[in-house]
Amino acid sequence: MTMSMPLKKPGRKRKLDEDESVNVLIKAPSEINLLDFAENRAKEIRDLSQLCESLGGAKRVFQTLPWHMRRRAMSHNVKRLPRRLQEQAAKEYESLEQKKSISKRPSRRHRRRPKNLLTEYARRQRKHVWLETHIWHAKRFKMVDLWGYRIPLHPCEKSLRASYRAIARHCLLQDVSFLCCIEVKGSEELILYGLSHVTSPKTGKTFAAHACLSGSREGHTIMYSYQKYPYDAIGPVQFIWKPKEQSSNCGPGEMERRLWIWCHPLCYKQVWQELCCTFSMPEADEIQMQTSEQEMDNSMRAVLKNLNVTNGSVTLSSLKDTLVRFRLWGPLSQSVLSDLFKEPVVKTDPNCSEYWWKKYYEEHQVEVHQHQWRTWNSLKMCQSPSEVPPHCVVGLTVRDPRIFLPPKKTKATQETDDERLKDPFNENKGSIEASVLPPCSALSPLWDEDIRKSTGQKLTEHEVNKRRSDHPINGNLLQLGDEESRIPVIIIQRPGEQGRQPSQMNKGALQNQGSVCVGFGNGWDMILPSGWGMAFWIALVYRGARVGGCREAESVQKEVGELYFPSDFPDTSSCKQEDESVKKELTDKHGRYPPAKRPNFVKFGVVEPFTCPWQRLVDEWAEGCTESESSDNANEGSAEGSKTVFYVLRDKSMLKQLISHIWSRSLDVNCLPEDMLKVLRNAVVAVNVMMHKRGTPTKFAAICLPNEDDLKSLQADPRYGGPKEPLHKDPLTDRKSKKKGKHSKITKSEICPNLGFPGTLKESSSRLIIGFLTKGGFSLCHGSGSGVGFCSGLGLLHIKPPFLCLIRAHNSLQYWFANIET
Repeated sequence: MTMSMPLKKPGRKRKLDEDESVNVLIKAPSEINLLDFAENRAKEIRDLSQLCESLGGAKRVFQTLPWHMRRRAMSHNVKRLPRRLQEQAAKEYESLEQKKSISKRPSRRHRRRPKNLLTEYARRQRKHVWLETHIWHAKRFKMVDLWGYRIPLHPCEKSLRASYRAIARHCLLQDVSFLCCIEVKGSEELILYGLSHVTSPKTGKTFAAHACLSGSREGHTIMYSYQKYPYDAIGPVQFIWKPKEQSSNCGPGEMERRLWIWCHPLCYKQVWQELCCTFSMPEADEIQMQTSEQEMDNSMRAVLKNLNVTNGSVTLSSLKDTLVRFRLWGPLSQSVLSDLFKEPVVKTDPNCSEYWWKKYYEEHQVEVHQHQWRTWNSLKMCQSPSEVPPHCVVGLTVRDPRIFLPPKKTKATQETDDERLKDPFNENKGSIEASVLPPCSALSPLWDEDIRKSTGQKLTEHEVNKRRSDHPINGNLLQLGDEESRIPVIIIQRPGEQGRQPSQMNKGALQNQGSVCVGFGNGWDMILPSGWGMAFWIALVYRGARVGGCREAESVQKEVGELYFPSDFPDTSSCKQEDESVKKELTDKHGRYPPAKRPNFVKFGVVEPFTCPWQRLVDEWAEGCTESESSDNANEGSAEGSKTVFYVLRDKSMLKQLISHIWSRSLDVNCLPEDMLKVLRNAVVAVNVMMHKRGTPTKFAAICLPNEDDLKSLQADPRYGGPKEPLHKDPLTDRKSKKKGKHSKITKSEICPNLGFPGTLKESSSRLIIGFLTKGGFSLCHGSGSGVGFCSGLGLLHIKPPFLCLIRAHNSLQYWFANIET
């Protein structure tokens, strides 16, 4: 059987000539074999047949019948179908019933039951840990997944100016319970000897600081890897020593001490491993093998929680997620805490095991309890926390804050001097001394693990509300007696801005701009046992504390001039990890824009638009050193596994020498002392910049050196803002302009020119680059732009009086003058 194929019709735009049509007919076959044609295309025919059968979507069994045989009851009654289809329909009904029972979501009433609600909350915390105040924050804040936690980033309302007003005049509150705590227990000599290998006294106070050893003050220091200072910084830590107590287990002359080390969750694993390595813990290698990087990314809580390792003389315990920590800023934080804390009545009964305070408070402990409250009543006489001894630690035992919860939101106010003088029962008038508080003021039952666990046994919210509603006199306080909980708390003073004396470098900046007032950013930190977070949180909010997130905390530290972890610690692995993620995110976002809607960084002369290349900057400025210095530094850097590894200069004595050399105009690098040149070769120095007149600095902005013409132009015209960077040539756009009408596809490497940028980094623009900004913005304190950044140690030596630099954003050609200070 043969079948002739139809000829293809000619197109509309072009008609075939008579000769061409004859040639086509000659080349076409005269006949085809139908069987061979169907056999070669069997797969296509089968797919086409299945498509025709399933046309219109999936059908039920009764829908395959013709219209005249269908009945309405067929969808639920199998016997309405023909006998040949009843068995197939029965199976279909059973599968549908099973699927419906599985996919049906429980009712909201069932889901909102307390048992089911808590189960759902636990399921949602498998990947990221929730703070105790998560539910409160989730209704009001932008929540993000950071560092293994679900962190409140910022309120949903505009809050930067309101938060600044709260810090300057009222009270700002933040939940910092994501900070991780590690307890070190053992002999004081062994602890100090071990920790001396991961710190350096050149950076400031360490764990062995005399002011902190008594336990009456909190200390701050920078931790490094074992014996690798100044390289391999881990991050900043805060620490508290438990006040000294004579232990019965220790021999004469020995003292068992406890130390709490608080660190950021991003460097928590690194701190723990360094402590295990420092004290030669036998389980350190096993823990490191069990913990993988993937597990740390998915759930940091399950990695190093509830660990307890010892080497026989020193014990490390992880207190991660077992303590709650709140941070209060502002002058009214003193009044808020004064109104919140109420002195309880503690009665001793050694035989009572139901209530922890009856067993804990013996005769001398009751005297300590009374002394602590006398100290706190004296501290309450201060107008703001800045008048309290800096970093002082006070331990208190307070009553249940739910008993004294105001009926509606109020604002705590400061007590005026006239009101204090009129109070005849005020026995603490003027009794506060500006000296260090006695160590017994810092004692707290919170150091005992058994007491921390027993404080979680409390009356539920339902029971408290029921007893309040059953009270015979509406509005009176509940009298619960021994059933009322006693909660141990520790409060730590934060001094804020301490009025640093202006150095020679920043005198010009203070003359042009207003300085931050002494005490700005002061406040208190409050440490609580777990389970009491929401009770104290609601009590603080109802007394007028405004709540902020991580964005508000970063803006406060920028106003005060403090460094923010991890973005302002570029020599740490935590900061490098954050920078890589930010660079990838911004690069992908930049690549999604069309070429006409994104800046051309090649024409702007920007080498790294979304990161700060510190290593390349240090290497290029170190090329001017002599060969002898280079060889010395190469041998020194080989211990760290790299020929040249940059680090942040934190040596206070070396920073003073650097400032004095800059002031004395010692611009010749070869004339510097050898030890100083060796230190500055691979170092970057933290600097604060304050805009001279106009402009607002941003992150990734370049810090450049002005030339003589720029300074002369500024001297001639005080309104002169700054020079402009000329446009650079882009070989990619030049190539595209030559190919008119042809579109060439841009590769991903051409979107952001990185190390392939022609020339060096410091000479990539018309002004020499000496550093970059890690954060910047408009400062509400100074009324102008300000920022924090880092400069090459050798590049900073080229700053000339009046110590002005040029700031240029990575997406702009305009330079702005700024004052620079270290």
